[in-house]
Amino acid sequence: HIVWIEHKCRAVIDENGVYLGYRSNNRDITSHKLSMETLIKSELQFERIIDSLPSSLTITTLEGIVLYINSKGMEYFDVQPDIIGKNAAMMHWVEPERRLIWLERIKNQGIVTDFEMHVKTATGKELWAMANGIIIDYQGQTCVLSSQHDITERKEMEKSIRKSEEQYKLLFENAAESIIVIQDLKVVLSNEMTNVLTGFTSEELSKIPFINNIHPDDVALVSANHIKSLKGEMPKG
Repeated sequence: HIVWIEHKCRAVIDENGVYLGYRSNNRDITSHKLSMETLIKSELQFERIIDSLPSSLTITTLEGIVLYINSKGMEYFDVQPDIIGKNAAMMHWVEPERRLIWLERIKNQGIVTDFEMHVKTATGKELWAMANGIIIDYQGQTCVLSSQHDITERKEMEKSIRKSEEQYKLLFENAAESIIVIQDLKVVLSNEMTNVLTGFTSEELSKIPFINNIHPDDVALVSANHIKSLKGEMPKG
């Protein structure tokens, strides 16, 4: 059998200073060495697996020192392998106070999912990511294992929609024509020109059946056109 031992020895010298030999103590540490080898193999397998993931994945200490980042993460944050060992986590947050919120939640809950991160790359490009994080023990330290899924395109789309809605609202409120939205024969939305023409406020109009605002001579035509519109047909003037 092959075993591992911890070997300690000390020279034996007589009263005249003559070297007589040495005495030693040996301790069997085979189980410890095997455990260490197993741990190293596990970490290597773990790193191989997460290095092949399609999402950015990082392991950082609570202080922000980067201990591991996979290939997708280096590509996403535009960093090089030499980032390992550096206190660089904070620099990639557009709003550093958000990282404090992120850490506080992870410390309290142990795991955080669907956390929106506004990040910036090493070259200054701003991105949005949906992050998940969990507390783990790594290399003898308490760390945060986190994944980042790019949602920049979605955030840009949401921004465009909000801008379009704001523009629509501006046009709606300042239109020279009366514009109303009717649902279940009630006015649910009206612009300022409608208030001017009818003499009612938007709140007052919402409480009055729309048909009450139509001249009796036109009620039949308006009702018929309303029904056609609901069916997708072209109403008559």
